[in-house]
Amino acid sequence: MVRKLLLIWLALPSICIAFLATALVLGPIPNIIYEYQTLVAGILALASAIVAAILLHQQTRQARHIELDRKEGQREAARTWLSLHLSIILRYAETTGQDLWTLIGASKSGKIPSGTTIPDFLPIPMDSARAVREFAQFATKDEARYIALLFASIQVLDANVRSLKTSTASHYLDNLESHLIYAGEVYARAEALLDYARITTDEFPEGATWGRLRGAMLFMTLTHEPTEGIAAYIKERSGGDLNSYLPNRFETG
Repeated sequence: MVRKLLLIWLALPSICIAFLATALVLGPIPNIIYEYQTLVAGILALASAIVAAILLHQQTRQARHIELDRKEGQREAARTWLSLHLSIILRYAETTGQDLWTLIGASKSGKIPSGTTIPDFLPIPMDSARAVREFAQFATKDEARYIALLFASIQVLDANVRSLKTSTASHYLDNLESHLIYAGEVYARAEALLDYARITTDEFPEGATWGRLRGAMLFMTLTHEPTEGIAAYIKERSGGDLNSYLPNRFETG
């Protein structure tokens, strides 16, 4: 189709010149070509412009398809790394949660006793975070927001556990429970993305459920409801619906 249009477009100027030349040779003898040379030339010029526009549209569409295919290829290439690096993030969240659970178990009267050794918490797995960020470059707006929420949860968790080393003001049970919930959120959000990363499904997750958070607690503490405070938090915030999604804590308004 495009080839035929190109041939017509290339032929139209020649046809136009032929008409004008014929009119010049035959004039001023009245004839159809002479009488309507301006009209014919205008029609040919218009036809040429229309065909040129169609060709440009076809070329633009083809270029767009090529670009989309290129980006999809890059997205799939980045996706191949996701499952490996999400596993590392899961291990980071689980280990951090286990260390927090150890501190909760050592707490007395709602506080970590003076002199208790604070664990050397794992650092953020930056190489894995960069790999996930690489995929985010080819993500949709909603997918990018999901990944941004995962990263934000990791950042807050890291800041919280680091504060345990630097300030005894954070050594209260309420704080430890809050930190453990953040570790569970990181785990739940990373785990929810695993099926997509493993190409088990092409559906990107809409969110992480309260059920996944509750399951994360099991991996970290060997119980779904490690403390009364955490149990109450999950029950109240989920409204009893464990299939509902965790909210975005960082949204304002």
